[in-house]
Amino acid sequence: MAQLSVDLVTRERLAAELRGFSGSLWELNKLPFLEDFFLEVMRLFGRPRHYYRRAKVDISIPTSDGASVRVKKGTTLCLVATVARQDRTVWGDDASVFDPQRYERRPELRAKVYAFGPPPDARNSYGCAGAENGVASILWKSLAATCARSLDWKLDPWPEPDVDAFDGVDPGELKWVRL
Repeated sequence: MAQLSVDLVTRERLAAELRGFSGSLWELNKLPFLEDFFLEVMRLFGRPRHYYRRAKVDISIPTSDGASVRVKKGTTLCLVATVARQDRTVWGDDASVFDPQRYERRPELRAKVYAFGPPPDARNSYGCAGAENGVASILWKSLAATCARSLDWKLDPWPEPDVDAFDGVDPGELKWVRL
């Protein structure tokens, strides 16, 4: 919601797509820009922020500078998901910029966003319980659609989503204001 508050162009585009929409909650999935907005929010601000895995065998992990790091069996590894979600080799030079239109330009990127945890076919997919049947995304989209349709609100103070911050935006620091 903080992103809708600071990105008025995206908010206007969502409002235009939702204007006149009177379908069911499940039909929200048919709105292309709402889906792209959802994917971009989940890419940059989604949960979980970290994945932990234990090495099952001794491995060597290559680094970007050509070196490698040896990891012994049993070592706990942590992947900072926000770093992976901003990998320039996947998302492009503007990987840290909020841009839902990237999915219009590169539709293949839609399959790279796992909104509520690991992909459904992962061996250990400890994700959101509502992810598999789509309930989690419908709940999220219904809230975002309601906020996007109503242009008579803002968050105060003006939130600046920070993709590098641990939590992005602290909801406790914000209040909803009707215009």
